[in-house]
Amino acid sequence: MRLLLVEDDSSTRRMLEGLFVGQGYEVTACPNGEAALVRHAEDPFPFIALDLSLPGMSGLEVCRLIRARRDGDRAYILVITSSTAPERLQETLAAGANDYLVKPVSLDLLHVRLAVANRHIHEVERRFTLEEQNTATRSEISDIIRSIPDMLLVLDRSGRILRTNQRVTEILGYEQDELVGGSANRIFGPAFAECFASESPKWESPFHNLDIVLTARDGRQISVLVSGAPLRASTEGSGGGIVCIAKDMSERNRAEERIRTLAFYDGLTGLPNRHLMQERVRAAMASARKHGRSLALLFLDLDQFKHVNDTLGHQVGDRLLRDVSSRLIESVRLTDTVGRNGATAQSGTVSRFGGDEFTILLTDIDDANGASLVANRILSALAEPFEVDGRELYSGASIGIAMFPGDGNDAESLLQSADTAMYDAKSQGRSGFRFFTQPMNEAASKRLSIENRLRRALERDEFALHFQPLQASRTGALTGAEVLLRWHPTGGKPISPADFIPVAEETGLIVAIGEWVLREACRQAARWNRSGHPPIRISVNLSTRQLRDEALCETVFDCLREGDLDPSQLELEITETAVMQEYEASISALRRLAEAGIGLCLDDFGTGYSSLAYIRRFPIERIKIDQSFVSTITECRDDAIFSAAIIAMAHTLGLDVVGEGVETTEQAELLTAQGCDELQGFLFSRPCPAAGFERLLTGSGDPKPDEEGSD
Repeated sequence: MRLLLVEDDSSTRRMLEGLFVGQGYEVTACPNGEAALVRHAEDPFPFIALDLSLPGMSGLEVCRLIRARRDGDRAYILVITSSTAPERLQETLAAGANDYLVKPVSLDLLHVRLAVANRHIHEVERRFTLEEQNTATRSEISDIIRSIPDMLLVLDRSGRILRTNQRVTEILGYEQDELVGGSANRIFGPAFAECFASESPKWESPFHNLDIVLTARDGRQISVLVSGAPLRASTEGSGGGIVCIAKDMSERNRAEERIRTLAFYDGLTGLPNRHLMQERVRAAMASARKHGRSLALLFLDLDQFKHVNDTLGHQVGDRLLRDVSSRLIESVRLTDTVGRNGATAQSGTVSRFGGDEFTILLTDIDDANGASLVANRILSALAEPFEVDGRELYSGASIGIAMFPGDGNDAESLLQSADTAMYDAKSQGRSGFRFFTQPMNEAASKRLSIENRLRRALERDEFALHFQPLQASRTGALTGAEVLLRWHPTGGKPISPADFIPVAEETGLIVAIGEWVLREACRQAARWNRSGHPPIRISVNLSTRQLRDEALCETVFDCLREGDLDPSQLELEITETAVMQEYEASISALRRLAEAGIGLCLDDFGTGYSSLAYIRRFPIERIKIDQSFVSTITECRDDAIFSAAIIAMAHTLGLDVVGEGVETTEQAELLTAQGCDELQGFLFSRPCPAAGFERLLTGSGDPKPDEEGSD
């Protein structure tokens, strides 16, 4: 008995074919539903073993189309499925299957199913006459062919086209009479000629998913996947042939290209993204290693880009990033530039690494001088103003440079070295570049160690407050104390504020740490009050991050309530740079704090914008002359004049003045003579723990100061 086996998986198909042949069946195998329908239409099979999961047309659809034929009830359809779900099996039977067999196939169960099938087939055969057996006409074949959504071509063994469906005309632009009778090479090309060679094995068994390019009538190249199955001799021509199903893959290829673009290119600038950059760095390092060459990797971060985003909006920021990327491409030498998506790589890459960070890979360079030239060219290009929506914007950059092979043995370490050098360049004043050095790596490792330990410092209760007194310049009376943070990690040496405060700022941990400082300072001041000491002013430093915190005012008020401290005893110190950078975010909060009776002091005056008139817009009560000026006022006439001018202008505006960093009697006397209201520094006392400061309050002796200075 003839049996049509429809199974796309070649190994499963061979296994099932062996089982059926062993039971005495004459098996014809097809790899997909489309080819099976054509074969069944040409010479109907009494028995069809059908897999449900097929490429393209599903097994259920094949089953329905067979049952829709005029003699559709004649075939016995045994569905082979891996699903045991009742609803799936019911759907299979509803589609017209006579029975089902669950994978993996049991030989004993197969015998039972075949016995049932054979009885059914013999009963059906008795009901059909020879005339009825020949009712599968060419019109029915044409109907099936028209129902196939892909291109279908029937070829003879010489490669001559015998028949096509309408989809060939729609996709390739040829009319059927232009193709029928001609060679398939006209559209398939020579690459498909092996299918028609006499020694070709493709006539002996079905094949599928051959990647072929078809040529349309207008010359377009169309990528298709071709599946085929052999035709019996004398069905279409005297020598048999092959039926081919060609699935147009153009849309899928376009989707894959789009996915590739999204995966490897930046959507805003069109530059390669970090993933593609890392691949190219690896490839460039392998080539340089093989040929004994050097290469350089530049890591670039825009200066003050966040300020543009925050003040002008992300749309303007995006425009600026696109303009920056164009200048980077123009300023890097031709042989070291890859442009936007679709450009061909020559020997380097400009990429957007993320945010406002870019990387530039320089290949085939002789030494660090070549990298320096490119870095200077980039800085010069970015120094020119950008015009965005009628505004002139300036955006310098900090650049770190790492060289291969010296600064990294793989892409990740080279990128890390360049990133480390970039941060060093930024710390040196921005708008410059630095080459990676080993001390930078040590500093980066130290910073990472500090960050890791800092994240658990609060919960481990490793922080302590120290206090440095302020005194009236003329009377020497104790007027207040600046609160300073000290960190003593568990099982380790104390870490200087100069090392951990910048890390806390960068990571955002300063907000939680700053809240702890405020809370503890208010509690300590309240303890001194309850001990009967005269109330003094407690000065607590606020960071830039805290000024951005929308909850700042509520946090301060909570700390005052919790400590039962009068607002007039709390003073908050802010720096010029912080208050100017966060003007919009901080002005309303600072006014609200001042209205509540909390004092505000401008710290480190003279190192930032130095504009008393502008700063007067803030509710400041006091300014501190930075110790960098105080340290030289007795030796440098200009600094002495500068301090006198600050004091005079501050008094004119109704502000008190504190001279900080006072270390000598001469400095104290000069500041007092100039009218400075309060003094602070090592001359009077180093910062000391709460117990030591209390001895200052009572005048009972040495406060036992710490050794970490007046940070």
